[in-house]
Amino acid sequence: MDNITVDNTVPVEHNEAWKLQRVTLHISPYITDRIVWKMLVWETNGLDSRIVDIFPAYDDINGAEGRATGVTVSLNLKDPRLVNLELEDECRGSFIDISMSQGNHGHLMSFLGINIIGSNAVGFRVPHRGDRVDFYLGILEHLSHIGILDPADCDDAYVYTGLIEIGCLDARQKI
Repeated sequence: MDNITVDNTVPVEHNEAWKLQRVTLHISPYITDRIVWKMLVWETNGLDSRIVDIFPAYDDINGAEGRATGVTVSLNLKDPRLVNLELEDECRGSFIDISMSQGNHGHLMSFLGINIIGSNAVGFRVPHRGDRVDFYLGILEHLSHIGILDPADCDDAYVYTGLIEIGCLDARQKI
């Protein structure tokens, strides 16, 4: 296990009230020199909804990403309906949506080692490759192990992220 810093700005009160609805993995359409995956966690609390962004930071080793050194967990300030439209328009199929019928924000935060707002030093098992998608797939795998995510959905995410990366790399080589 490595010690990394997790910076959290998401309120920790009422974690159990915020129900996990879905996870979206997508490639940023704005970065063209490499593939950058992002994770959005969609949550609802009664009629309220929000999106939590999870983004790892990596060491830069000779121009390539090294090991994860930290994770930022923050609220996406955009309206969830607008984010949905942006995904459909900008990502053009280069995203994966995984629905969940159970689990809450507390489950996600406990996996990330967060129980307060601010910076937390966390002992964390991080992928050996400097690869954001592996980090995110590890989160999905954890949610599967604790029964929140169907293992078949986790397996599908592995397959589809690979296919999306290949398609994205092919498209960028043609530019």
